[in-house]
Amino acid sequence: MRTLHRRVEAALIAGFVLLLAACSQDAAPAATGNGQGAGARGSGGAEHGTAAAALDDLAGRQPPIVMVMIDTLRADRLGCYGAELPTSPVIDDLAARSHRFTANTSQCNSTFPSITSVMTGLYVKTHANYVAVPIEGSAQLNPEYASLAERLHDDGYYTAGVVSHPLWVDDPIDTAVRRGWDAYSAISQEIPREERVAAAEAGYTNERAFELLDRYEAEAADRPLFLWVHYFDPHTPYTPPAEYADRFLEHHAAALGVERFVARLRTVPLVERSAWIRALEDANNRERSDLILADARAQYDAEIAYNDARIGELFERLERMELLDEALIVFVADHGENMEGRDSGRRNIAFTHERLYEPVVATPLMVRLPRQTEGSVSASLTQNIDIVPTIVDLLDLPAGPRMEGASLRPLLVDGRATLHERVFTESSDNVERALRTHALKYIEPGLGEKPELYRWRIDRVEQDDLISEDGSSVSPAKIAEFERAMGDFRPKSRIGVEFQPWTRDYEVRVEVTVRDGRFLLVEGADEFELSEDGAVARFTVRVTDAVREVQVLPDGKTFELGWRIESTGATPLQSSILLGRTPIERTVVAPLYDTDPTAAVPEEPLVRLAHSGPGTAHEVAIDVAAGAPVEIELRPAETLYGEELVVLADGGLAVTRASGRGMVNQGTLTRLAGDGAAAAAVRVRFDGNPATKLVLVRRDGAWPAPAEFTLDGRAVREDVLGFQFPSPGDGRIASTILAAPPDGGGAPGTIAIWLQSSDTRMSIDTGNLDPALVEELRELGYVR
Repeated sequence: MRTLHRRVEAALIAGFVLLLAACSQDAAPAATGNGQGAGARGSGGAEHGTAAAALDDLAGRQPPIVMVMIDTLRADRLGCYGAELPTSPVIDDLAARSHRFTANTSQCNSTFPSITSVMTGLYVKTHANYVAVPIEGSAQLNPEYASLAERLHDDGYYTAGVVSHPLWVDDPIDTAVRRGWDAYSAISQEIPREERVAAAEAGYTNERAFELLDRYEAEAADRPLFLWVHYFDPHTPYTPPAEYADRFLEHHAAALGVERFVARLRTVPLVERSAWIRALEDANNRERSDLILADARAQYDAEIAYNDARIGELFERLERMELLDEALIVFVADHGENMEGRDSGRRNIAFTHERLYEPVVATPLMVRLPRQTEGSVSASLTQNIDIVPTIVDLLDLPAGPRMEGASLRPLLVDGRATLHERVFTESSDNVERALRTHALKYIEPGLGEKPELYRWRIDRVEQDDLISEDGSSVSPAKIAEFERAMGDFRPKSRIGVEFQPWTRDYEVRVEVTVRDGRFLLVEGADEFELSEDGAVARFTVRVTDAVREVQVLPDGKTFELGWRIESTGATPLQSSILLGRTPIERTVVAPLYDTDPTAAVPEEPLVRLAHSGPGTAHEVAIDVAAGAPVEIELRPAETLYGEELVVLADGGLAVTRASGRGMVNQGTLTRLAGDGAAAAAVRVRFDGNPATKLVLVRRDGAWPAPAEFTLDGRAVREDVLGFQFPSPGDGRIASTILAAPPDGGGAPGTIAIWLQSSDTRMSIDTGNLDPALVEELRELGYVR
């Protein structure tokens, strides 16, 4: 895909840049010829130097609207935002004729939630879509809200959208990024999944955009155009075309003092470089680490340069259509990327968009009014959710449905004006949140970690935490002010639990514990009590012939929950409990079982767990019958330093280990897999002093049923189920918990648990993600 358009690139881009430069100096170019997109409400005119003139001329018109969005783009890697390398000549030229905002904030650190905010003008906590990518079902947009495409379509615009995320599909799903389009293009599902990352490049994006523009010219040229083009290139993996790959390698290597390796590194294919660097014999560990960092920075910048050139092609096409000069152009990124090494003083989060530090949340935003020739700069606080209110204001569209951003019009007239006193952003795992004021940035990491406070304008790398370990350099009153503001912003999330009737009456007793927080209230239960510290909620529900629903209100600071559910007269709990729409045995939560000394012990249990002594190690035996291929995952239910799983007998299965993936807040994952040709007996030992009685076992992507377990020679109780409901650091768990119960009710005896923000229910069905998809999500950074 990278070879598309490449032979004509040099001449085309050089000529286009010269053309733009000439146009920017021309006081009165010819008016548009055929009036396409010039607007049904008015006609074209002369170019405008001042914003006031441009705004006056815009009144009553329907100009073409072009939104260019680049995924994972930091502002500071563009020349117009201070980058010292020539990564973005086309974008820089646009900036010279636009209103550029230098204190802009993205609303989220993941693509789908952030773009949903861009397209609705709503905070993530309001539209409630925390899912990183719309896969296997998606977050439906509440009908009380509207997408930008819907608003413009209702105003008579021809709406055309092009997305380049390799995991987004062309299905007409009801989301904010899919509603309201006359024409919409995603990467073809006919392209094999393993090839879609390579297809998510700007040349192929332009091919699809040009196809939609052809359709527009053929079918709807009398209507104004709204074109949204989403580029993906700077996202991991960084694989620019060969002619771009090493443009900036010398610079980044010299900055880190590892330039002596550059000549050799250039000869190594991009996909092999990390392994090649790690095997370097004439480099120390620091040099290897720095060389990996330098190479990644170089390829990231090269991706931007390639993307910039393709934007030049898009603009050239719009120029030939006589739309470019007449267009209202918005340039934006969904979020940024971490590129800092260990010298940042933090754990290694380079090449990810984890956390809410400036490299991730400080994104570019530019607005060019039709025929605008003079640029301006504003350092006032702005945010991505200001885009929709701005377009609604400039085009005098109906103000409803609800939006939470503000129109940028005051800043278009006077960049020194103030639009916001504070802006907010949050992480897609629904844990971390941050707010910016004009001078300070407050980060609330969640999960009991201490807050952080930075002077973000002067401390761009956020190294000087004003809330220090031994005191604070800011007043307690100021910190309290931030705490109150964050409390007001934090989603008022509720945990919904729905109980379906069964063939006979039953009673359910539930105990929920919350980490580093407290419960405020339980509504809808027959009996309930809260512990003195509020960290434990216990309630009882009696189910007869009607659906019962209980709402549990935590304080919203965390969603790391422990559950214990005991039922009398209901179906076996493991098969009847759903997280959202997903059966619990297909989620990544950790089931924790109790033994039943009165029940008959299974003669041939799948899993036999035995403690070798009080407070010492325990062993797990797993019997694998011959037949279908098998994959077994083993992990301690709780991990403390010095504890690990030791494989005593692998039964001939292949053993691999992975750390920090899948279930969060757990230890190293041990995976055993085989083709099932013969029976296998697996034994592992958990060394250390376990905090629980269980090593977690998943077979073929599902938890074994309670009847398949024995603990210390006893049967496992089927009427009691405990499980850990961790913070959603995994793409699967995040999608699972932010979900509504099944439409139309579940099967008899079903208990459905979901998380809802405010009074908004979600509708997500992730199903059982196949391993290939999970690996692709991991490659893209969505699964840890």
